[in-house]
Amino acid sequence: MWNDRGYSQRGNQNIQGGNFSSRNQSRPEVSSMPPTEVNKIAEEAISCKNPKDFIEYADKVARLFKKEDVSTSTLRNIYSQVLGVQTHNEEKILLLKPKIAYLRGRDLISSDVKNIFDKIIDNLVENKDDTKKSTENFKKFFEAVVAYQKCNSKEVDRNE
Repeated sequence: MWNDRGYSQRGNQNIQGGNFSSRNQSRPEVSSMPPTEVNKIAEEAISCKNPKDFIEYADKVARLFKKEDVSTSTLRNIYSQVLGVQTHNEEKILLLKPKIAYLRGRDLISSDVKNIFDKIIDNLVENKDDTKKSTENFKKFFEAVVAYQKCNSKEVDRNE
């Protein structure tokens, strides 16, 4: 039963009808980013061997987030989880994977974004050389991604 304001009435609940936003539509499962590119991004995110590549890849990931309409709140949610890893704690790092999978399951991120994070997390866990530096590099990488995503969203707002 619909009332005059477009709500369905079930018992004491009012449920609004109508169209869902485009953000809730399913994202494609097919990965458009080649695995070699995912590997390069994941490697640079924790090694920071070449600062120019580090910055370039952070911008590339931020543009991917923007292209796929990943919200700022979703991005900051992931970022807060990343910052929660204080030291190279393998358990905390691995627990990022289910959180990323949850976001993918809710269609808040694409399979490309999930693949990038999974590879970075795998690289962090496998890296036994300079674990503290790798973890700090990952935090810096993600901080750069958040900054570029904010910058890219401002550019889009100005162009519209």
